[in-house]
Amino acid sequence: MKLVRVKIHNFRGYNDAEVNIDDQMTTIIGKNDVGKSTIVDALEIFFNNSVVKIDKNDLNIHAGNDQSVSISCEFSCLPQNIIIDSTQRTNLNDEYLVESVKYLV
Repeated sequence: MKLVRVKIHNFRGYNDAEVNIDDQMTTIIGKNDVGKSTIVDALEIFFNNSVVKIDKNDLNIHAGNDQSVSISCEFSCLPQNIIIDSTQRTNLNDEYLVESVKYLV
């Protein structure tokens, strides 16, 4: 599997952001306080949710009536089958893993 796109909605300084990732991307470069760490934190929340924990203070201050935060990742080269534990073979469609994962505040 390859991560090809990250979409961030109402998370910290991002109201709506989309980061496209190609095979050559290895670094995020930008000035101080432009949101580089926020992108990395969003990925941590999406994949692990252990080092960085999402909380109500992560909601974008300009969110208005939309009080939800969403972090979506898009992948290419998806495998036909995956193993959830040591004995159960399944696929991404059966596990509802082909859609966006959303975290609501």
